[in-house]
Amino acid sequence: MISLRRLSQIIFIGLFIYFLLLTVDPHSPVNVFFITNPLLALTTILAGRTLVILLGASLIIILSALLLGRVFCGWVCPLGTILDVFHKFITPKICLEKKIPAGLSRNFPKIKYLLLVLILSAAVLGINLAGWFDPITITFKFLALSFYPALNLIIKNIMIDRWGWSGLSQPLENVGILDRNEVFFQDAAVFIIIFLIILGLIFIQRRFWCRNLCPLGALLGLLSFSKLLRLKIGTDCLTCQKCVKTCKMGAINNEIKILQEECIQCFACVPVCPVDTVSLNFKPIPVLTNQSETGFRPTEISGLPARRSFLLAALIGVASAPLLSARGGSAFGGKNNLSPAALTTTDNNVLAILRPPGALPSEEEFMNRCVRCGQCLKICPTNGLQPLFLQSGLYGMWTPALMPLIGYCTYECNLCTQICPTEAIQPLEIDVKKKWVIGKACINDRLCIRCGACEEHCPVPEKAIKAVWDEYGEKPLRYYVECDLCIGCGLCEHVCPVKPVRAIRVYHTGDKKCFNR
Repeated sequence: MISLRRLSQIIFIGLFIYFLLLTVDPHSPVNVFFITNPLLALTTILAGRTLVILLGASLIIILSALLLGRVFCGWVCPLGTILDVFHKFITPKICLEKKIPAGLSRNFPKIKYLLLVLILSAAVLGINLAGWFDPITITFKFLALSFYPALNLIIKNIMIDRWGWSGLSQPLENVGILDRNEVFFQDAAVFIIIFLIILGLIFIQRRFWCRNLCPLGALLGLLSFSKLLRLKIGTDCLTCQKCVKTCKMGAINNEIKILQEECIQCFACVPVCPVDTVSLNFKPIPVLTNQSETGFRPTEISGLPARRSFLLAALIGVASAPLLSARGGSAFGGKNNLSPAALTTTDNNVLAILRPPGALPSEEEFMNRCVRCGQCLKICPTNGLQPLFLQSGLYGMWTPALMPLIGYCTYECNLCTQICPTEAIQPLEIDVKKKWVIGKACINDRLCIRCGACEEHCPVPEKAIKAVWDEYGEKPLRYYVECDLCIGCGLCEHVCPVKPVRAIRVYHTGDKKCFNR
């Protein structure tokens, strides 16, 4: 069974990387790791006040937890697989678990349940925090927004340019490992730091994240508490505690009782038992009155915190709602939702947020639906979609925004509208997407050098940027934006040669007007 589990882990992490790399095809399949995620599904439904059909696939994981327990954590989860590999090759000799006081170690698992309560409480009030703590999202953002750009840079600058391995270029591009364009995501260091912290916690305790912090694991643990298939320790047990020392999740306590909500069915305890008393059982385990025997009490979940802790976590989740809402986010540095009047007086460096084409029109609704998975960022062919930090407030952190200085929205592309698992970005056909208004361009006549680059590159067939010529038709006097034609793709701003502040900028305007300065 252990070999079968390891094969499963290899297959699923390979599938996870496959979905990560398969972002160059307009018909790329939806990433099943996101649409089958019950934590993302539950919080999206609660916070977004809507049902997303794709997320119905999460019933697969829910059913597996009810029947088989936390098999997702032990057999499927890519983060769990990475932690197992890291522990096997890096940390086994320097783990500090034995130095942690027993009382403190017993309280660690309670954190994940408190975090789950906080997330669900906030979701009930319309604040979706799952994307900040979900293991699938964290892993994807690290690999796609930090590791992938770094790997891309190494392959280009060292393997191809310095070592002359140019023959690798086309094959690597074909499988999605190499991107011919420069790939860069701002604040990528944040995702590296978060992932390194999760890895570093292994030095304290094996699978520390899975055992103590993962809210998805907490949800699956609650669902798997009364699972049908469970491990059982028979009455022949010698209490040698080899299984206790082997268990990577701490699911077997010192009394040789299996905590079913913590067990991930890894079967590591089975081969170490000297009398082969650990076995699978589909029958309910009876409650044994003899304290010397092992059993399982179905009314107890040993890792659950006290009621007052649950109440405190729920109150924190409730209190986060007004602080993190789109309306209150400006208190944390957000500059979103600038009025059209403000655009004529605001400094040229201050822009409202440009959301991807197809984004829900209400900023609050968009952020409540968005789970910050990073898929739209990775799939953008020009690298124009970037994760925000505090530009849209604390709650808007890591949501996608178009940044024309880095890249633009390609006229013939609708990839980001096809890949969003929660439909925070609505699916758009290419003909609809071409007419979707992201923002409006504004020309600053004081900075414009009349080079005509913006008009030349404007992708709209009728040209949304036009020139006013002198009486001889030889010299452009000024350029202006045809408001009804401009879709705010950002290509004009991207190609504008005026630096450091572009002479043409794209602004988000709620009433779709445009202003020329």
